[in-house]
Amino acid sequence: MTNAMLYALHGEALDHALAQRFTVAEEVLEIAGLTIRVVKPANADHLISEADYVQDERLPYWADLWPSARVLAATLLREHGQGKRLLEMGCGLGLDTIAAMHAGFTVTSTDYYEDALHVARANARRNLGREPEIRMVNWREWPEDLGTFDVVMSAWVIETVDSPAIAVTEMLRVLRPGGLVAYSFCSRPVRRGDRWRTGPTRAVVHALFAGHFLRQEQTPFHDCASSRWSSFGRQFPPAAHARACG
Repeated sequence: MTNAMLYALHGEALDHALAQRFTVAEEVLEIAGLTIRVVKPANADHLISEADYVQDERLPYWADLWPSARVLAATLLREHGQGKRLLEMGCGLGLDTIAAMHAGFTVTSTDYYEDALHVARANARRNLGREPEIRMVNWREWPEDLGTFDVVMSAWVIETVDSPAIAVTEMLRVLRPGGLVAYSFCSRPVRRGDRWRTGPTRAVVHALFAGHFLRQEQTPFHDCASSRWSSFGRQFPPAAHARACG
């Protein structure tokens, strides 16, 4: 079945088609009192494509459930999104899409892997009985017709692209005045003395968000391969703000 044909499928028909593309597994999550069932490729390594990597060092990060996505989902579930548009950059398996839709946001989920878009909307329907709007988006060739949003969110994207500045710039470009940027990333590895490895990403966040990372004593600890997370915030005029875990 071609990628174009997948767009016409929904519900069980889509689930069946995806199961034909790769071996799937289900993971049940409990986040902020909500049970979320996520169907995902059983092994993301099996999706690695040499052609994709040669093209732009692309790897199928979308096919894993990252701790950064779980943290962002818990945050979203505390929001009140009724009447607000939300854009997700890099929807992956759809965990944060589901959380945002459950919170009442009208969600547009984007990714540059088509399989991610279909898995995300299948998971949304599985948990909520409805799907988000989806768009295939490459941050290097940002579509002009995407519009603007009250919230732009992303988990573990900036540090996976070759030009973090492009991703951050586009997040801000589609944000409405007074809008919210919600971003989380896992600053691996964070063994003492290895923090330099996250320097490029943190530098972009500092420069383009013009914000600051909170002191360690203000930062919650999360289990991510023994890594620590930092929090980030910036006040956008007139009333917007950004949050991130790094």
